[in-house]
Amino acid sequence: MTEGYWTEISIRDRKVVSADGGRIEIHWTLTETPESAWQLAFNHDNSGKSGSIAYVMGPDATVAGDVIRWVIPEESLENANTVVNNKVAHANQRFRAVTEERVAEADRKSKAENATAEKIAEAQARLDKLS
Repeated sequence: MTEGYWTEISIRDRKVVSADGGRIEIHWTLTETPESAWQLAFNHDNSGKSGSIAYVMGPDATVAGDVIRWVIPEESLENANTVVNNKVAHANQRFRAVTEERVAEADRKSKAENATAEKIAEAQARLDKLS
């Protein structure tokens, strides 16, 4: 793949930012702000939440800017971290396919434009030779 089109996103930092009533809020900071296609892939991955019913049936992690936020039951911390790591890996895999297709489409378009320009130049050269 052409350099510059694909950058894997990873987790740069993890912090528990609040704790209240048996629930904690965790922020995972990403290495960059992902574009919407990456966020969709992250959101659509159903990586194995397991544990209490409140956790399994509760809201999922959300991506806002370069931060993944999730409020979870305290006892679900380890599973939540595993789930977020899996969702990031899945989003990277899916988004890489998207970016590769974008590059392929750009290459096809560029080749078509070059072929058209070449035909125009050839036709112009032929026309210029006529009296």
